[in-house]
Amino acid sequence: MARPHAVVVPYPGSGNINPALQLSKLLRRHGVFITFVVTEHNLRRVQAAEGAMAGGCEGFRIEAIPDGMLDADRDGQDYDIGLSKATTKLFAAPLRDLVARLRGGDGGGVPPVTCVLPTSLMSFALDVARELGVPLGDVSSFVRTTDANDFGLWFNITEANNCTKAGAIIINTFDALEADVLTALRAEYPRIFTVGQLGTMLRRRDLSNVDKESGSDSIDLTLWKHDTECLA
Repeated sequence: MARPHAVVVPYPGSGNINPALQLSKLLRRHGVFITFVVTEHNLRRVQAAEGAMAGGCEGFRIEAIPDGMLDADRDGQDYDIGLSKATTKLFAAPLRDLVARLRGGDGGGVPPVTCVLPTSLMSFALDVARELGVPLGDVSSFVRTTDANDFGLWFNITEANNCTKAGAIIINTFDALEADVLTALRAEYPRIFTVGQLGTMLRRRDLSNVDKESGSDSIDLTLWKHDTECLA
């Protein structure tokens, strides 16, 4: 049986990248080949951040695609509305090209793609996966406003509704913590799976030797330089 291959597509902000990376590391431990998609801009930020490691390892590769934004339009904030607009309008085409290239494998021991896994706010990846005949999943945010025409409100409502397109939804929590919320969600989306707490699972002692041997624990996609003054 061919090794499963998941293309993980997080929204390009720290709050989405970090848990998606943790989940990806756990999936890799269970034999899943991972292609982790970042923007070219964020890859440059990772490479510039002190201590960050953006190299892949066996069974884990990082692919960068453009986010469509001009450098002059960036204000240094992860969750800028401009970034949301850019990913909504411009991210699908390069992602489609990437998944199409990986659909049949990419040589060098890379197996064909068997699943596309976007985080919340990246539901267009579900359409890309469906077009190419790849199974899909989804992981899900909120916005507060008094403006009914606010883009952020429309964006989040649309993304929430698009969860119905996913074959399953993964949430970084556990049932004992949010039982009532999860019960309500499962009434609308029966195929919800809780996988939290991801950070704790990665630190479990009985799994620690696995990644020390293979090197994936060194993969770090931190977008900001570490503040070492607080460690003095």
